[in-house]
Amino acid sequence: MLLADYLDYDPQSVYDQGSSNQCTAFTFFTVLEEFIQQKYEEKVEFPFSDYFFQMEEWRKHNKTPSGKKYRRGGAFIQMAKLNGWRTVDGRLVKISGSRGFLDTSNHDEVCRMMQRHGPCLFSVRRYKEHKLNPDQEIIDEVPEEATLLNSTHMMALRGFDRVAGLYKYHNSWGKGSVKWMTYETFEKICFYVYSIHRVYFDNE
Repeated sequence: MLLADYLDYDPQSVYDQGSSNQCTAFTFFTVLEEFIQQKYEEKVEFPFSDYFFQMEEWRKHNKTPSGKKYRRGGAFIQMAKLNGWRTVDGRLVKISGSRGFLDTSNHDEVCRMMQRHGPCLFSVRRYKEHKLNPDQEIIDEVPEEATLLNSTHMMALRGFDRVAGLYKYHNSWGKGSVKWMTYETFEKICFYVYSIHRVYFDNE
């Protein structure tokens, strides 16, 4: 596959998670809604908060094949494969394909994942002196002496500019949540990328 120099998936919806810690649910279901809308030309909605608590309960009783606790993003994806997620009007949505990627310095492969499968989920580390939702379009680099917090966050990768060395991303903090970051910032804060594909309605 010939890799493009520029790609931009403009978000169809920008949600605000408020003061909740449910960024993974907001990100996952925002992307899932878009996959359904693109494939079936139908707008669907999911009860984000209810499903966040279901996922947390599922994580207590299920482990990865290597015996580790699922990451929240991985748990949502695994549950989508096994049981699916119902829209607010009762339709069952499943996925049959996904990929987790750890080498966040391999920018060509991250871009290729987006070009092949669409918007991706990515988990980031939080730093006390670093803002993910500043006023400017391109966020600042992480200061060299920034304090790493005991906190992580989930967002959606929305595109790339390979010439400028930038990624477009989408946060779940309401207005002004669509920004760009440099490859260097991405390498510093990102520790996992997920792609999902083959999303479908299960007719049961």
